[in-house]
Amino acid sequence: MRRKAYSTNDPELLLRLKRQEADALRDVLRSINQAHLRPEHIFKVARNTLLAQCEVRKMKFIYLTDEGYQFGMRVGFQKFTVEATHELPKELVTLQIQEEEQPVLFGMGVEFVVPVNFQNKVAAWVLVADFAESDAERENDLIFIEIIGNVVSAALENRMLIADMVAQESLRRELEVAEKIQKQLLPTDFGMIGNAEIFAVNQSHHHIGGDFYDVISRGEKGFFLCIADVAGKGIGAALLMANLQANLRALILSENDLKSVVQKLHKILYNITHGEQFVTFFIAHVRMDAGEIDYINCGHNPPLLAREGRLMEFDEGTIPLGIIDLPGVEQSTVPFQVGDTLFMYTDGLMEQHNKAGEMLGEHRIHTTLAETAQDTVKQIVAAMQTMYGNFCDGAEQEDDVTLLAVRF
Repeated sequence: MRRKAYSTNDPELLLRLKRQEADALRDVLRSINQAHLRPEHIFKVARNTLLAQCEVRKMKFIYLTDEGYQFGMRVGFQKFTVEATHELPKELVTLQIQEEEQPVLFGMGVEFVVPVNFQNKVAAWVLVADFAESDAERENDLIFIEIIGNVVSAALENRMLIADMVAQESLRRELEVAEKIQKQLLPTDFGMIGNAEIFAVNQSHHHIGGDFYDVISRGEKGFFLCIADVAGKGIGAALLMANLQANLRALILSENDLKSVVQKLHKILYNITHGEQFVTFFIAHVRMDAGEIDYINCGHNPPLLAREGRLMEFDEGTIPLGIIDLPGVEQSTVPFQVGDTLFMYTDGLMEQHNKAGEMLGEHRIHTTLAETAQDTVKQIVAAMQTMYGNFCDGAEQEDDVTLLAVRF
């Protein structure tokens, strides 16, 4: 519909009306553009302005968000139905309602629908009726209604942006706190435990992740060590990881048998996740006095024992924890010698891709370990990190990465 200028033969009257509209618009802008105003207050300001300036007797503001259709400025119209949404215009052109083309809106008593820009698209509308006595007044009022609609739309959008910024900042701070707590749960430099030197690093995909490792000393006789990868990323995986670590430490204090520790840990995880999440898990009991390592691998990437240029994989055990009843748990024992190096890692290292889509794979890990096995544990871990970084060559990290090295 073609809009015309306000029609009057009295220039002074025309100027006075335009000034009134400008004053009203200024007041609306001043009132609405306050960050603390809630949506209902924004609608109240706009409604009162339209009631006073255009004498609108029926109006409704509708806007579409991710949560569905939202409503404001409700005056005079009956309840809005889902069927009516199908008749709302998709273009920025004011629509005069016709019974044949918009029967639902017509039945509600709507005379005009003024679409407005909301979040860079037509997703807001002002429905009006009973607001002008002449065509000239109606044309002028529709322009003013569209302006008010756009002001309301912009105010709502700004408020959403501000709310999102506040929420994101709050989440960022919470994640920073969670990251600090997780780092405290995952120490890096264990120093010497008995005659073993231990060092580990964890690099989460985001602030926090689901990778986990631990070293639990048993004095001169030896220590327990483990590494695990909780399926998934983020807060959920991190919470399950913390639960896993707490239960593991409690079990090791009361249990000396690795099979019993694994079976009880599996039951705890299954009761928490109901089989909907799993954990790859490797645990070992290093018996320094006997020169042996007892271990169980629960579906984890096989740790590697480096000795005199040869690598041995620790791959015996069972399936990942937390899925179904464990079919059987196999414990293995491997002797170690002074100078041996045990290297453990999570699949975020092996399954990383570079920009060409190539996966890092086991071969590069084996080669790097074979070349650095006689270095210190810190140097071995640093060499793995360098290899990983060179391989990525700017590609985004895809998963949490944990590295742990032990030198006997």
